[in-house]
Amino acid sequence: MKRSSFKVAVVLGLIAVYIEFISIKGWTIDLIGGFFDLIPFSLLSVLFFVFAYKDFTLYKSNNKITSYLPTLTCLGFIMVVAGQMYLTAQRMKSKPLFTAYNYQITDEGFNLEFLKNGYVKGLLARRFSVDYFCGKYEIVGDTVHLKMRNNIGLGSVGVLYNDSLQMVDDSIYFLVDFHHRR
Repeated sequence: MKRSSFKVAVVLGLIAVYIEFISIKGWTIDLIGGFFDLIPFSLLSVLFFVFAYKDFTLYKSNNKITSYLPTLTCLGFIMVVAGQMYLTAQRMKSKPLFTAYNYQITDEGFNLEFLKNGYVKGLLARRFSVDYFCGKYEIVGDTVHLKMRNNIGLGSVGVLYNDSLQMVDDSIYFLVDFHHRR
């Protein structure tokens, strides 16, 4: 019983960690996509309480030390996922340096918000869904190097002109709004 509980905790934990660490998140208009992302973490949290309750009642009834391996495994994965959620939220709180807008890709738009702390947030709106991207960037002179996975084939190098960002690898360009000029 403990061995299968441990295996379930490890599998759900690895899935929850993978989902939290990927840099592309999608939400459909009915939010089903977002709920699917939360299912492994929610199940892991429920299993933690179930395993903890079973371990505690077993300890109380037998007065013997039992193996808390499944409980501690769930707790460890919960702490890793919650820690990553917290770090991502803190990174994305930084003030924006500039925002790049593009309406070529979709009519609803694709925005890249370059934060002062070296992180970039992307938002790709489509008719019935929204995709969120996050990553890092570095500016060397007038060249922007993106370190961000995306699902539209956006290049990783762009050149900043006056009020535009032209991607070198493709024909995509963005209009740029510099926030420090306000």
